[in-house]
Amino acid sequence: MPSGRLPHPACHPAPTLSPRLVTPAALQRKRARKSLKKRQQEKNKAEAGEYHKLLMQRLKEQRERRWEGRHRVRRGPGVPGRRALGRGSEGVGYRGTAD
Repeated sequence: MPSGRLPHPACHPAPTLSPRLVTPAALQRKRARKSLKKRQQEKNKAEAGEYHKLLMQRLKEQRERRWEGRHRVRRGPGVPGRRALGRGSEGVGYRGTAD
C-alpha cells in the first residue's frame, strides 16, 4: 500500500435507479396539468383586469368626491358671508348678533 492512499475495493456497485416509465397515461396526466395551469393563468389574468377596472372606477369617484368637497360652497343657506357681517362699527357681531 503506497503512503497517503486508502485501500479501494475492487468493484463498485452501480447505484440502483427506479426509472419512471413514460406511459400514455403519464403523458395524458402531464398534458392535463399543463392545461389546468394555463386555464388558471387565463382566469387570474381576467379577474385581475376586472379588479383593476373596478379599482380605477372607485379611485375616480373618490377623486370626484374630494374635488366636489373642495369646490363646494361651504356656507349653508341663510348664513351671510364674511363681508356681509359688520366690522364692529355697526354693533353687529358674529352671525349678525348684537354685541
